[in-house]
Amino acid sequence: MLDEYRYYTRDDMLKFIKKYSGILNEPNIIINPLTMKKNRVESSNLTYNLFCEGVRDGKSKLSRSETAELFYEVVNIRGKYKALKDKRIGKEISDTEYIEEKDRLLQKGKSYSIANVFRLKKIIIFDDFVGTGNSLVNKFLKKNSENIQELGQLNIEVVMLLLEVSEEAEQLIKKFIDENRLQNVVRYYKCATMTEYLNTKAVETINNLAKVKANRYSKKALVSTYTDTPNSTVENFWQENEFWKPMFRRADRNIQEKYNMDNLNRALENYDFRYSSINIDSNSRGGISKKVCMKGLILLKK
Repeated sequence: MLDEYRYYTRDDMLKFIKKYSGILNEPNIIINPLTMKKNRVESSNLTYNLFCEGVRDGKSKLSRSETAELFYEVVNIRGKYKALKDKRIGKEISDTEYIEEKDRLLQKGKSYSIANVFRLKKIIIFDDFVGTGNSLVNKFLKKNSENIQELGQLNIEVVMLLLEVSEEAEQLIKKFIDENRLQNVVRYYKCATMTEYLNTKAVETINNLAKVKANRYSKKALVSTYTDTPNSTVENFWQENEFWKPMFRRADRNIQEKYNMDNLNRALENYDFRYSSINIDSNSRGGISKKVCMKGLILLKK
């Protein structure tokens, strides 16, 4: 199990981002870590600081908007702009009215962190781990297929950067693209294929001993990043109860709301075993810190 475990350090994540610097450094793009619900902090949101560091003018290219809302507003603004130009050609409005309305639409785009919505060419979505594919494909892509089609008609491409994707999820992504004929609209890049730990008997044994419940989203993967452990990972790695203190608890989803961009790096160091202080406190909710657990794993592996 330890031999198959993959831990993405901050440097690993930054290298992944820089690998696609050609796309990310293009003009007229917007970068949006996938956000499924308004005011909900997703694990992928914790990469804002990395995009600021790894992308030229990264901070000005990042959008914190709910992804579906971003898609809708881009289509909406561009549609209104087209109608506005038609009115000007037909002399239905004065030049002054045209300029005023164009500026209003431009400012609306800026409210979604889009420098010039009229020139937008790519919307780049980042997601870290895609296990079953239910959230990305069924809850997001399929529900927003109409707006994605319209983005394609506007010559705006949707590019997905994915850290790890299971084979099952990748097939769902390909099926969605093919069935909707979006080959020229939607592209995706992945760092690695999410692999499953095949010794299910061992997992079940540990889960039973730890009184850890099976999770329907678990792909029995063995992955974590320096900020989080996905629920697609083996359950006993991250679930906790009165009998079991997990090695890699899931990150505090409120961390981004508590720290501004300038302090986020420092805050996230507390989640990274290389930096977090060793603190064994029998009264703490989390039990032994991640740093102790990770060091224990490394020693066991050796």
